[in-house]
Amino acid sequence: MQTSLDVEAGDSPIMLSADVTEWSTDDVRRWMVDKGFQEYTELLCDRHRLNGVALLSLTEEDLREPPISMHVLGDLKRLVDAITQLRHDTFTFRPNIPDGRSSSGDSSPTRSDSPRDISKTLETLVKINMSDAQEKPHFPSEKWKTFVAFVYLCGMMMLNPIFINIIHERVPDKSVEPPLPDVFFDYFDRVVWAFSVCEIAGMINSALLLIVWILHKHKWIVLRRYCLIVGTLYLLRCITMYVTTLPVPGMHFRCSPKIHGNLSAMFDRAMTMMFGLGLSITGSHHLCGDYLFSGHTVILTITYLFIKEYSPRGWFILHWCTWLVSCIGIFCILLAHDHYTIDVVVAYFITTRLFWIYHTLANHEVLKKPSPSHHLSRTWWFSMFRMAEGNIEGVLPREYAWPLPWPKRFHDTRFHYMGVCKRV
Repeated sequence: MQTSLDVEAGDSPIMLSADVTEWSTDDVRRWMVDKGFQEYTELLCDRHRLNGVALLSLTEEDLREPPISMHVLGDLKRLVDAITQLRHDTFTFRPNIPDGRSSSGDSSPTRSDSPRDISKTLETLVKINMSDAQEKPHFPSEKWKTFVAFVYLCGMMMLNPIFINIIHERVPDKSVEPPLPDVFFDYFDRVVWAFSVCEIAGMINSALLLIVWILHKHKWIVLRRYCLIVGTLYLLRCITMYVTTLPVPGMHFRCSPKIHGNLSAMFDRAMTMMFGLGLSITGSHHLCGDYLFSGHTVILTITYLFIKEYSPRGWFILHWCTWLVSCIGIFCILLAHDHYTIDVVVAYFITTRLFWIYHTLANHEVLKKPSPSHHLSRTWWFSMFRMAEGNIEGVLPREYAWPLPWPKRFHDTRFHYMGVCKRV
């Protein structure tokens, strides 16, 4: 016997089948309009094509996280309650259960008393495994992989000052080879203190990223990605600096004397530069030749990208502030006439593209496997990427946890990406 549900829409009733598992996308749309969720019909019905089966299997986590990502908490909770009630009504008043049991002869309606029972019944009705559909993705820490990535980053950062020492010996004297023409330098006079502002901006963004990383629940995965991406950028920087040596960008440069192959002196200079983080304000950077790929632009850009990617979406003030700090820092690099404009453009382009390509591959399981049609799998670093990301399932969630065992009330709290605290 087929029954129906009367749903009032305006002045005329709309007949919907009582068997929600047979609802089409249009039926789901009419039900949502009746319940007052018409603004989400385009998202759920048009974009994600939910039918009755998919509607019954929706959970609060599905609605909260990508690809749906409902951000209005009140609407989200009301929709979850409406789906829960619909699921309850479906299993309470359905005339026959297709597992051989029937409600005939039993005056009490068939009802599942727990969420687990409801899931089992729904599994029978729609022939899907609800436990698999609702299984959470796996995000193993794999600290040994993070350690390998950290060693890789340290190696590339040690290689960087060594290459700068080598290139320093090849930089032509500015009296012989004057600075190349640069359109930015034509319009803006040099500001002496601008480069110090750039380095302070980089330290501010680095400190903010450190805080985000410490509070992130999956901090070892985030650190692993940072080490691999930044290590690769520094390797590419060494290559570009070595193959083409540009003259100094301005006559104001005071380069250290050349040491003509003195390996001991080169090693001392490299160690001084490495431990001083290559910053001018620490007095550790007095070598010339590291042009064509601005390292300061790399740090300013990558810190902003990581902060925006792994901090809560609702923290738009933090995102805009770090973006502004990065822009000011990059502008001050050019204002100080310490890098050519092409240095900044190349560094920004390579940094953003490597970040976006890496995270696109990491967020899609199918792209982690090499195939003849998967051209990105031919990159030289793809094997290293598969080692780091092979066991990561899906998009890394924006979840946060207090890193210390004390105080207890903070330790028992998980901070989710919407900025809402949830007790666990």
